Amino acid sequence: MRQRAEAVAAIAIHREDAYARRCEAVVTRLGDDGVELDRTVFYPLGGGQAGDLGTLRLADGTQLPVIDARKARREDATPDDTLHVLDPGSLWQSRLAVGDAVTAEIDWERRYRHMRFHTATHLLCAVVRELVDGCSITADYARLDFAMTAPLDKGTVQQGLDELIGRGLPVGCEWISDEQLRGRAGQDLDAMRSYATRKEALNLLSWAGISRSQADVGLAEFDAQRT
Repeated sequence: MRQRAEAVAAIAIHREDAYARRCEAVVTRLGDDGVELDRTVFYPLGGGQAGDLGTLRLADGTQLPVIDARKARREDATPDDTLHVLDPGSLWQSRLAVGDAVTAEIDWERRYRHMRFHTATHLLCAVVRELVDGCSITADYARLDFAMTAPLDKGTVQQGLDELIGRGLPVGCEWISDEQLRGRAGQDLDAMRSYATRKEALNLLSWAGISRSQADVGLAEFDAQRT
């Protein structure tokens, strides 16, 4: 089954407002793998962070469970085009058509845990001044892989995290181009680790991934493992 409306890039509301929990949207594409909307609050899997879960509510009140959100893989897709993967048991193919109005709503408690863990990883980068070569952010934990061989002192890292969280500073997001990023290499490296991202891609440092304050992280426990 394939249905599509005229090609228009989706609006990723979470880019500008990570705290938006729902939005009104229109179905623009239907495929065997899921549904695309003209706008969405769903953050798709990317940069190590899990995709959002939630529901699409139809005009008659029917709620279709969204069991995953992924970046659209079609050739003409933009970074903001999101595939909403629906529960097969909901028989969504027979309930939806291109042009239908829906209310997209995320599982906020799960997303907020992602945001808190995500913010914690940026604070960890400010404490552990080593290159990161991998990460995973879920609702239960966040993992960072540092490209280093020397062991980390758990107590020292934990103390550094506790101090940063305790300061409760506001967290911001800055969008810069690749050229600007290269021009700032070596300047204010901590700020680059915490806020800068590529303008052309939605990735680990996207606004949807971080909370507004370091204090939102709450109690963060660091567990050092060496592999």
